[in-house]
Amino acid sequence: MNLVELVPRTLESVEADATHLLSHFSQINGINIPDVKRVPVRSHDVAKAFLKQGIFIVPHIRSMDFSTQSTTTLFDELVALGLSHVLIISGDVYPEFNSDSPLTALQMIGLLKKRYPALTVYGALDPYRTTANAELDYCHQKLEHGCDGFFTQPFFDIDHTDWYLSRLRHTQVFVGISPVLTEKSKNYWTVRNNVQFTPQFKLDLDYNIGLAKDLMKVSDSYAQHTYHMPITMDALDYAKALWL
Repeated sequence: MNLVELVPRTLESVEADATHLLSHFSQINGINIPDVKRVPVRSHDVAKAFLKQGIFIVPHIRSMDFSTQSTTTLFDELVALGLSHVLIISGDVYPEFNSDSPLTALQMIGLLKKRYPALTVYGALDPYRTTANAELDYCHQKLEHGCDGFFTQPFFDIDHTDWYLSRLRHTQVFVGISPVLTEKSKNYWTVRNNVQFTPQFKLDLDYNIGLAKDLMKVSDSYAQHTYHMPITMDALDYAKALWL
């Protein structure tokens, strides 16, 4: 399965982009929507709109923005509309943060799996935020709470990807893939996400598309999935470069 991530800057634009991608690229099976605090549209609002249109969507939900009560209120509505898959992330603290009894990712995963057992609940896997073994331990904690699989932060080399996939072969994994085409973007991933790029990494589209195809191959070799994050370029242009 291949998903494409679209940032919902407006509901109208994300609906148009999703419709265009899904109608022109049979390789794309659905859309995942991040919850980005700097844009006005929340991922669960996009989910409601997409579900009514029959679009397969995996919204990202920030656990720290919700209490037990607000979680059940939101998900009662989403599940009734047909939501079948969701990604739970912890989320970062922001200046206007104000949540009554916020949940951790582990708490929200456990709550959702208990209340909606048919709902497929994914957790986040960040291969760069700590040591590989510590991240793997955190993944196992999520699995113990009922997590059905993982969406990873983007990988930028094959060996690193293979290491995680070989150790998570018995659960679902969506391998994150994202083109990095400028020094500014590379610095963001290095400083903000602790990414260690390989010496051969290049800031050009041909290299990044080649890397994306290699990452898809290693994912396929484990019967896993991918999701694509064309953050720094137009999603349609990215899809054309990758699949046409």
